Order: sequence, then structure tokens, then C-alpha cells
Amino acid sequence: MSQNVDVLSPDDNAQGIPNPSASKNQSSEGSCCGKSDPAWKHVAYTRQGKTSTYTCLYYASSFRGGGINRMKQHLAGVTGQISFCKKVSHDVRYQIQQLLKNIKEKKKYDDLDEAYDDPTNDTERISFIKSVDASDVVKDAQTLCDMFAEVIEWVGPANVVHIVTDNTANYVAAGRLIHEKYETIF
Repeated sequence: MSQNVDVLSPDDNAQGIPNPSASKNQSSEGSCCGKSDPAWKHVAYTRQGKTSTYTCLYYASSFRGGGINRMKQHLAGVTGQISFCKKVSHDVRYQIQQLLKNIKEKKKYDDLDEAYDDPTNDTERISFIKSVDASDVVKDAQTLCDMFAEVIEWVGPANVVHIVTDNTANYVAAGRLIHEKYETIF
């Protein structure tokens, strides 16, 4: 039974470290599967069956799984998920750190976009037109009716179907007066 082995590595190795797997069956060079991430210049990718192996071209260590992001953490010197590369140049380390920083910034803005909710049909129909401090006239049904009528006239009686109020007697009386004045409003 023969196993398929795909090896992907960059054509130019900046540190001159030989890549022993590069002489095997190469399916593509430069970037894995057409990916354009600059980190691929510093990482060799080998796939044997379902197992992916990433090899640092500076440190000559192989790591299974985790993807190119994990290898960027290795090259940038980020500890936690992977050991950091001790042999990478300062320029490359800085370049990869900037890549990770840009990804983090982009995710921050993407998260803001996810927090935005498009208005639903219900929220488009609910609108508050006027706010009034009616604490001194709240007991007078006729004054409440006049305030409601002012807003109804501003919006247009054809655009108002229902007025929602408190269930106290004065608001019920004001609602009756509104219904007498505008028969289509309940």
C-alpha cells in the first residue's frame, strides 16, 4: 500500500538551511494550496495521509497540526501554544509579529460588525416621536387627549392605528376621546 506524501516549501531559503523533505514529491512551491500568507516563506508543509506537519526552516523542528497561524506564533516568539523559534532573525520575527497584530486588529473590527444588528420588521415599525413630561397634567383626560391629538395630526391619522397607554382611568378616558375624534384609532 503506497502512501501519498505532499511536500510544500519555498523556493528560496533565506537562512540556507537545507530542507530534506523538499527533494520528495513536491506538488507545489511557495504557498500551500494557493495561500498567499507571507509566513509560508519560513515554513515547510508536509501532508502524509490526514496528518499535516509544519517545519520551521530556521529551527528545523517539525510540528503537527495547528496550521500556519500556530507557526506564525512560533516565528513571532509568542509562547503558549507552541515553543518559540530561537534562530529566526529579528527582521522576520518583527514581520510576523506585525502580521499577527494586523490579524488581531482585523478581528476586532469584524467583531464590531457582528455586534451590529440589522433592524427587523418590528423595530422598523416602532418609533417614538415625542416625549413629554406630563406629570402635572396626567390626571386630566382632556389635556392628555389634546397631547395625543397633536402627535396624531403631526403623523397623520391614516398612519396611526393604535395608541398604547397606561390602564388608569384618566388614560382610558383620554383613549375614548381620541376614538371619538378619530374613529380608525383604537
